Amino acid sequence: MRKWNLWAGLLLAVQAIAIVIIGTSRSYPLTTNFLTVDTLASEATKGQSLAAATRHLWDMPLAWGLGGVLLLFAIANLVAALWARKWYEQRLVRGLNDLRWLSFAVGGAGLLATVGLLVGIYDLTLLLAVKAFMVAGCLGVMAGGIMRQAAGDKETPLSHVVCGVGTACIVAALVIIGITTGGAVLYDGHIPAFVYGILATTGVAFLALGGITHLRIVRKGIWANPLTVERAFLVLSFLAVSAVTWQVYAGALKP
Repeated sequence: MRKWNLWAGLLLAVQAIAIVIIGTSRSYPLTTNFLTVDTLASEATKGQSLAAATRHLWDMPLAWGLGGVLLLFAIANLVAALWARKWYEQRLVRGLNDLRWLSFAVGGAGLLATVGLLVGIYDLTLLLAVKAFMVAGCLGVMAGGIMRQAAGDKETPLSHVVCGVGTACIVAALVIIGITTGGAVLYDGHIPAFVYGILATTGVAFLALGGITHLRIVRKGIWANPLTVERAFLVLSFLAVSAVTWQVYAGALKP
């Protein structure tokens, strides 16, 4: 796996640099919502009336955010190929790919947050919830695999529950994005056409992630080989993050 990880890491790093250099300076606002006193309504009703208010926090440069996501995946691959190679390969032989799931947790959370911005999720709390669900989900699936390995490579009730909770957390992150997208569709909002392509790519990537994970658990045919599974995860993560990045560039960052 050394060459696979090395090449993937280098190519992702090159893409990270490229997107920052050639992308425009387009940014998206990050806000927070809170309750405040509605002065006019309070005067009209002769009592205290509350209303929702929004505070602009800062602007998030889209190119830098995408570059950061690419760099996180690149670092994970380079760590596996170079500095943590021995530990990584020892774990892989046992059927565990902790480093890959950690990269999915951190990098995938950043990627989903970027998609969230594109569909109109600007509230910082909601974006952090998307990221937290993604991180918790990936760590849950990873923990389930560790528990199965500790039980002699067999599914146990506890590992099944932990993996199920992790899967539910990932689904929850996607549901938040789906609800926001659905709101724009139902209430005559507007989401740029290119964003629907990104949503389709993201959906396919997560379905593939779930499919590979299931095949790894049942271990039939070639999927009984941990190297085959790891290569599939590596290729999937590389293609998914690259595809989303350049879809965003074409739709929002191209000069």
